Amino acid sequence: MVCGNEKREEAAPFVLWESGRTDAVDSEVKQTQFRRFIPHALFLVFLSCTLGVWWHWRTVELQRIRGEFEEYTHRIRSAIHSQLDLYALYLQGASNLFQASVEVTQEEWREYYEKTRANTLVDRLVSFNYIRFLRADELSDHIGEMRDRGLPAYTVWPAGDREAYAVLVYVEPWNEENQSLRGYDTFSEPIRRDAMEKARDRGDAQITGKVDLLQVKEEIQGWGLVLFAPVYAPMMP
Repeated sequence: MVCGNEKREEAAPFVLWESGRTDAVDSEVKQTQFRRFIPHALFLVFLSCTLGVWWHWRTVELQRIRGEFEEYTHRIRSAIHSQLDLYALYLQGASNLFQASVEVTQEEWREYYEKTRANTLVDRLVSFNYIRFLRADELSDHIGEMRDRGLPAYTVWPAGDREAYAVLVYVEPWNEENQSLRGYDTFSEPIRRDAMEKARDRGDAQITGKVDLLQVKEEIQGWGLVLFAPVYAPMMP
């Protein structure tokens, strides 16, 4: 019995010493691991802050760019609408010539064009034309009338039988590029015809979509927009 007690008394300090040593080692390991974790944690914090700042800056910058773009496009739209309004006003003035006269001659048409030529608006126009509407049964008389006016080679083009024609009669400025326009049937081209019919039916100026310019030579490609204003017979409601 005594021997057994002596052995237990000798073993007890050894067990307590091992237990304390293990706790100390575990604590040191945990501290080492924690110290190693700190740089990674700080990196993640700084990275998160950096990403947050970048995202905020990016959002603010995109909003600024979008705002500037919308303002820029708004100015462009406003300028285009203002320019088109001036064109429409100019065409309306020309239309009023026919309301104030039984017949507007080529000379009167040219005079109206020349008097407003000083305006920068007119300088931007490629051509300023008067188009006469003709039924099929009026075509031959119209061609004869124009030839009697000193245009022996005058004809309506492109050739072909159609129910109605919308023929370029007066063309300004009368330069080399525009001389070939006289006699062109604008009703033969669907985009131009659609805008003309809308102008006729609605009573105001209408613009085409993108069309090929008639003044451009075959070897040179070019396009533009055409604005039409209606001209009604005098005393027409």
